[in-house]
Amino acid sequence: ITATLVAGGSGGGAGSIKEGSTLFTSTTTWSVSALLRNTYARLYAVGGGGGAGGNSAREWAGNGGYGGFVNGVMFQIPNSASLGVNIGAGGAGGKDHFPGKGGGATYLSIHASNASFVAGGGGGGGAWLNAGSAGGGASTSNGGAGGYKARDLMDGGSGGNGLPGINLSYRNNAFNNIKYGEYGARSATKAPTGNKGSNPVANGNSGTKGAIKIMHKAQNKGGSGGAAGAVVPKQKISASGNLTIIVGAGGSGGTAGSGYNSAGIFSHSTNGSRGGQSMIKNSSGAILLQTSTAGGGGGIAAGSAVGAARVTNGKNNTAISMSGFSTAGSSASSSTTGTTGGITTINGANYCTAGSGSSGTGGSATSYGGCGGGGGGGGYNGGKGAPGYVKIEWGNI
Repeated sequence: ITATLVAGGSGGGAGSIKEGSTLFTSTTTWSVSALLRNTYARLYAVGGGGGAGGNSAREWAGNGGYGGFVNGVMFQIPNSASLGVNIGAGGAGGKDHFPGKGGGATYLSIHASNASFVAGGGGGGGAWLNAGSAGGGASTSNGGAGGYKARDLMDGGSGGNGLPGINLSYRNNAFNNIKYGEYGARSATKAPTGNKGSNPVANGNSGTKGAIKIMHKAQNKGGSGGAAGAVVPKQKISASGNLTIIVGAGGSGGTAGSGYNSAGIFSHSTNGSRGGQSMIKNSSGAILLQTSTAGGGGGIAAGSAVGAARVTNGKNNTAISMSGFSTAGSSASSSTTGTTGGITTINGANYCTAGSGSSGTGGSATSYGGCGGGGGGGGYNGGKGAPGYVKIEWGNI
């Protein structure tokens, strides 16, 4: 008999993802992409720094307090198209011999009353006979205390969820050394005698505004398509009794990475799987012909090209060439869109259609004949490969 075998087409790779971030430095509404809804993210937030008090001719004023700092806590982004973002303003510095104002609290709208996710504002610095005002917080529970009047502790307190010292290095690392939520410093000069601090050089400096950074998954390169199945073209074998015919299944498409989980572990996308081998076995279970497993394979999540599977004699993996029979790999992805899977040609005909690459979920190959699945767009699943093909002929062929 003469037999032609084609392995199952390989699945397309899922589009890759990476760790991305979104920075907010002013109060706004965040338009949440569909890719991020119901996923976990890491929150960094800084409250507004407190303003310093103004120096009098008699007494030094207090510095403002640092804005609070939320250090990378995990939260789940809700299934919502938008979220409110509140960025705490820096507290104004005190003029003359008056105290500084507290900074504002920084938070997402879904966390407005949850002190664990709110970066409280720093307290205002005290001044001569006047205490600074407290910083803003969640349900007034985590704003920094205002500085006391002169002859006592006058510096404003730090906002909730943040302290001076080691947390400052965390804040600086999270925000690339931009000093959001920095305290306002008192003037280096006292007011002239009898002038009650009206000279501007004695006024307290204002604190700086807060900020939010959200670390989340982000699109990267699209996945490459899966390679078409290996081919064994028109090979003669001697056989008697019952034969077992195995047609290789199409490979599964890769699965898109979920990004962060609740514990902060980041999960990446996977490659597509290789299609199954096609083979013929005799009644004793010995393999008479089988498709090769060399070359080809599933699409790559990182978007690299996949080479073609082999066309062989099906017996000892020797590569051969025969007119009308071929199999193809897939091209690399250079964008967030996946690439199309490979296609087989069997005796001059194409029996299947390869899955298309996509900016969303990769297309699955259709019909039979070992075509590859399409690569998914960044953050989306790859498509499934088509099942293989076995044809047996006898007589005058």
